[in-house]
Amino acid sequence: MKRDVREVGMTPWPGIGGSIWEEAIFVNGDVRYIVYYSISKDPGARNPMEGGVVVEQYGVELAHLRCDAGSVLSGYPLPLFDAKVAAGQEYSMETGEWE
Repeated sequence: MKRDVREVGMTPWPGIGGSIWEEAIFVNGDVRYIVYYSISKDPGARNPMEGGVVVEQYGVELAHLRCDAGSVLSGYPLPLFDAKVAAGQEYSMETGEWE
């Protein structure tokens, strides 16, 4: 199902920690699909970029599918965040919500 970027949930990288990451959250009925990627800031990391999909229903994890090593091509410079900003949304670190 195609969704407008303003209808997609998203948790952006908070600017701290050992990796740069973001999550896109899609909802279909009572099931949530959390698509994520993470880029390690450690130059010696064995697998510097990883990603996957977590499937949840009623807050219970049903599946966690991890991408094969080397198969994640998306990432920094935070493409989903940039798309939401371009659509006129602003993320509030205080509330954790897009406005």
